[in-house]
Amino acid sequence: MAPGHVFVTQGDLTRLHCDAWLLPTAANLWAPQESWFEYRKDLAGVRDPDRKVLDLETPAGWGAAGVRTFPFAASTAGMPRPWPTITGAHGLTAGWIAVGVREFLDTAFADVTRRGPVAGSGGVGGVGGSASLTRTLPLLGVPFVGTGTGGAHLRKAEVAEALLDVAYEFVAHAACDVVIVAFEPVAFAALQRARSGPQRSARAFPSLDEAARNDADRLAAHARRGDLVAFVGAGLGQAAGLPSWGRLLEDLAAHIDIDDVVRTELAQLDFTDQAQVLKMLEPEKELGVLIKDMFEPFERYSLAHSLVTRLPVQHFVTTNYDQLLEWSAADQGEPLRVLGKDTDLELRRWLFKLHGCVTEPDEIVLSRQDYLRYEHRRGALEGIVQALLITQHMLFVGFSLTDPNFHRIIDEVRRLLPARPDTARTGGETKNGPKAGSRKAGTAVLLQDKVLTRRLWEDDLEIVVPTASDLVGADAPDGRAVEIFLDYLLHQAWDHRRFILDAAYEEMLTDDETRLRAALHALRSALPAVAKDDGGALTAPVRQLLEEYGLPPKVDPPT
Repeated sequence: MAPGHVFVTQGDLTRLHCDAWLLPTAANLWAPQESWFEYRKDLAGVRDPDRKVLDLETPAGWGAAGVRTFPFAASTAGMPRPWPTITGAHGLTAGWIAVGVREFLDTAFADVTRRGPVAGSGGVGGVGGSASLTRTLPLLGVPFVGTGTGGAHLRKAEVAEALLDVAYEFVAHAACDVVIVAFEPVAFAALQRARSGPQRSARAFPSLDEAARNDADRLAAHARRGDLVAFVGAGLGQAAGLPSWGRLLEDLAAHIDIDDVVRTELAQLDFTDQAQVLKMLEPEKELGVLIKDMFEPFERYSLAHSLVTRLPVQHFVTTNYDQLLEWSAADQGEPLRVLGKDTDLELRRWLFKLHGCVTEPDEIVLSRQDYLRYEHRRGALEGIVQALLITQHMLFVGFSLTDPNFHRIIDEVRRLLPARPDTARTGGETKNGPKAGSRKAGTAVLLQDKVLTRRLWEDDLEIVVPTASDLVGADAPDGRAVEIFLDYLLHQAWDHRRFILDAAYEEMLTDDETRLRAALHALRSALPAVAKDDGGALTAPVRQLLEEYGLPPKVDPPT
C-alpha cells in the first residue's frame, strides 16, 4: 500500500474539489459561519438561519465524548461530500480537536473507498490532453478547525501542529491524501512554518526525489525575486471534473443532429477541424454558448489551481476558458485582474486568457478558423506573452506544449532571446564547460518524460518531470506527482513570516522573531503620531509591511 501526502493550501474548502471534507460544528450542530454555505445550496437548505444550527438527524452515540462525525447523506451527487464533525466546544484542547479530525479521516476514507471517488476527468481549453492531472488516490479536505468560533482561537499554534501530526499519522497507513486548508494568509503561513520544523520536516515531503526538489528550489528563487510567471494549461481542470478536449467535442457533437457515419469520420479529424466541422454543420448553434452552458455547473477548482494561485506570482497566462483560476485567487484574498474584462485598478495581479473565457462565448478560440485568425483578433495578447517570456521566467503547468498559437509565440521569442552561455538557464554541462545556447524562456512541468518532447523543447525550456516514490502504478502518469511538486514549490517560495504579529502563534516564534515582533509593535504604536494631517499616506508603506507580518489591517485615528 502506498502512503498518501499531506498538502497545505489557502482558500475556501467548500469550493475545493475533493472527495470529502470536514464541516466544523458542535454537539448541538451549531454552524454560525455563513461562509460555509455560500457555495453549497444543499447544505444551506438544512441550516436554520435563526438558530444557526444544522437540522440533521445525528447518529447513535453522537456527542463530544462519543461519535463525532457523520456524512451529510443528502449532499448533491457528484459534489464533494461534507462530514459534520464536532471540533468546537468550551475548554477544548488541540489534542481533543485532533481526535475528532482523525475520526473524520478514518471514517470518510472508508466511505470513499466503498462508494468510489468523486467523478473527474481531463481539463479543457487547449489542444491536446496529455497534461491532465489524473489522481490515483482520494483527497480529503480539513479546514484549520477550532481557531475561529470553535474555542481555540488563542491556541492556534498548538492546533496547527496537532492537525499536521494527525494528518501525517493517517497518510502513513492509508492510500489517501489530505489537504489542510487555511482560510486566511496568516494561518497558511503558520501551517507552512509548522511543517518545516525539526519534528515534521522529514514527514512533509518524503516521496519527492532530490532532482524534483532542486528544480522546485530553482523556481522558488524566481518566485521570491518576483520574476516567475505561471502559464496554466488544460490539465489543471481535470481534478475539478471538467471534460477533456476530446470529451468536450463529443458533447458538442451530441447537441447537433448528425448521423453515425459522420460522427465516426468526425472523430478521426484533428480537434480544431472537428470544431470547424461542427460550426459548418450547424452554423446557427453558437458553440461558445454551448460551452458556457456546459461549464456552468462547475464551481469548484482543483487542488493544483489552489497551489498555483497561492504562489507569489503577479502574472498568470492560460489557454483555459473556465474561471477556476479567478475563483481560486479570489478565495485567497488576492484576486486576478483579467485583461480586457476587469476594471478594478487596485488589483495588482493579472490574468491573460489567450483563448477567451466562458463569460464571453463569442470570443472563445476553438475551431481551425479561430486559430488561423487568432493573430488579428488577439494579437495584443500574444505580444504580452512574448514580452513575459523574454523578461521573466515562465512556469508551464498542465500544458501539453502542442497548442499552435503557443508555437507561434515561442518562435518569435527564439529570435529575440540572446544566444549566450548561461548555466542557470541552459541545458546543462558539456565536457568543455557550460552548454552554450539561448537563455531558457521557462520551465515546463510534465507528467511523462518523452524523449522526442524533450528533444523538441530542450533549447527553449527546462523540462521537469516530477517523480515520487510512493506513486500507485508508477509506470502510468500520475497527476499527484505534479501536485506534490507544486506543494513543495509553494512551501519554498512562500514567506513564512506572516504570523509573527498574531499573538496566538507566539510559541512558534524564534528568539530573533520575538525581538522583531516587539520592535514591530513599537513601530505600530508610534505611527499615529508621525503624520496627523495627511490621511495616512506617509505611513501607508509601513502599515503594509506590518500587514505582511500578520497584523490585521487597521486605521488608527490621528492623535
